[in-house]
Amino acid sequence: MTLTVKLGLAFAALAATAALPGVVLLLGVAQLRSQTRQSLVELAGRDACLHAQKAVTQAAFSLEHHAIFPHDARFQEAARAGLAAAEEAVGGAALGQPEEEAEALRAESAALRAAAAPLLAPAPSPGGKPASSTAVKDAALALGGHLDRLIGAANEGLARRGARVASTVDRLAYVGELGLLATAAAAAGLAVAMGGAWRRRMSAVREAVERVGAGDLGVRIGDREEDEVGALARAFNGMVGELAILEDMKSQFVAVASHELRTPLTLIDGYCGILLSAARGPLTDWQRQRIELIHQQVTELLGLMQDLLDAERLQARALAPVLEPVEPEAVAAGVVESFEASARGKGLSLRLSVGPGAPRSGTADVRALTRVLRNLVDNAVKYTDGGEVEVSLHGDGETLVLAVRDTGRGISPDNLPRVFGRFVQIDDGGPRRGFGLGLSIVKGLVERNGGRIQAESRLGKGSLFTVTWPMRGARSVEAGA
Repeated sequence: MTLTVKLGLAFAALAATAALPGVVLLLGVAQLRSQTRQSLVELAGRDACLHAQKAVTQAAFSLEHHAIFPHDARFQEAARAGLAAAEEAVGGAALGQPEEEAEALRAESAALRAAAAPLLAPAPSPGGKPASSTAVKDAALALGGHLDRLIGAANEGLARRGARVASTVDRLAYVGELGLLATAAAAAGLAVAMGGAWRRRMSAVREAVERVGAGDLGVRIGDREEDEVGALARAFNGMVGELAILEDMKSQFVAVASHELRTPLTLIDGYCGILLSAARGPLTDWQRQRIELIHQQVTELLGLMQDLLDAERLQARALAPVLEPVEPEAVAAGVVESFEASARGKGLSLRLSVGPGAPRSGTADVRALTRVLRNLVDNAVKYTDGGEVEVSLHGDGETLVLAVRDTGRGISPDNLPRVFGRFVQIDDGGPRRGFGLGLSIVKGLVERNGGRIQAESRLGKGSLFTVTWPMRGARSVEAGA
């Protein structure tokens, strides 16, 4: 399953989580719409009843005045108009009522008209008896009471429906809040789950890449998923496998080539020593110069072969530390003494300083410590044209801190992070020598013994290399004093 499909399924689950409360909300809105429509119908029926009740009251009032003043044509016309308006209003009110209620309203309206008929008859003679309005009042009261009951029932219905609407709104609000929380929780859960899985898988890829960058070609990524990250893991494993094969072939080639080259170079070096000895007779100056030059070049080639072998052993982790008793000051003094002639030839001041806390003795890999110090001092003298080179020792407890400072050419900020790389030669304008393995071997030896090394430099101001080297059973200068 590809990562795209996984993301699609996750978003589908999130959409389903969000859609469920959405469906409930839609149903609730539909219910609210239905209740609102019914409320509007009830409200219209109540308003029609109110209008009819008002019209009936006005008609009864007009008929009562007409009964009092039967000879006044104005009251008669007003009574006729009021009665017609009342009939029309009652008819409108009856339209929104159930059939039984509507029939009762129409019957009561007809009773009111029948009671009003004697009053609306032609006016009696001046000596005649006027019509009574009692029947009209009774009919009006009966119709008005019926309308009151309908209005009260409508008000009760509107109140109940309003309560239902309020309850529905509360439920919808609760569902909306619950849906929002559920959606947020689902989104957060999916984000955490997928993000955690993605982070773990990519962390494994990053860790594997870092380990390969550090030289470990035995690392593999155990990701078997059938998605993009799994494909990347399989491609990475295949690439590292091929690199391991190439690295093995290279190591075998370097070992064989170094061994085959060391044999004739060692013979040449031995013969040069024999020729330079007095036992073989005197040599001319020209002969001695040429033989010494050959001897120097052979010695340098043997050193390069040893660098190649050591670099391969460090890469393969086959160069294990050999612990021996050691006095760091004596080792440093011996290394400084061996470079005094070279420094003096360049007009440099080479000195050794021992600070407080420097271990006086202890147990460490003497060969590796000496090799590290020789390489650092050799580089300092080689790349310093004037000034001084200082080797300093200090420490803290069972830790030796060894520093080599020079006033030489320095290293640019762009090149400083690269100085400990394999086969790296800094382009400083001078002639290039060796394979660029010296500082990478130094770093490998230091780290193989549990220490660390760091470099500081400013272009044209010199460099400072600081090595922290752990020592077992260390005794400081003060303790041994």
